[in-house]
Amino acid sequence: MKNSSRNTTIDAMRLGAALLVVFVHSGNLILAYQAETPMFLKPFLMLADAGDAIFMMISGYLLFLHPFQYGSMLKKKVRTILVPLVLWNLIWILIDLVRLDLRGTASGILT
Repeated sequence: MKNSSRNTTIDAMRLGAALLVVFVHSGNLILAYQAETPMFLKPFLMLADAGDAIFMMISGYLLFLHPFQYGSMLKKKVRTILVPLVLWNLIWILIDLVRLDLRGTASGILT
């Protein structure tokens, strides 16, 4: 069953942006800053940095494409983004404190 409200152009842009983000996070971007990097690769490597910006533009477009309730959307975002962010940061800080007590060295958060 095909969803008629799905925009294949947006999906293609999301796929391209996802590939750019994966490329950046895979560590291959280091090639752009080495002197021996082939010249034809440098524009692509600089474009790869735009993956996050492309995601933000697509999100903004989709956010205002359909009417929405700002309050309910904000509650959902707090629940799905802010709560896990705070929770995992607290867990990592506790792990870092335990490591600091056991070995006398922290991983960088508390140093």
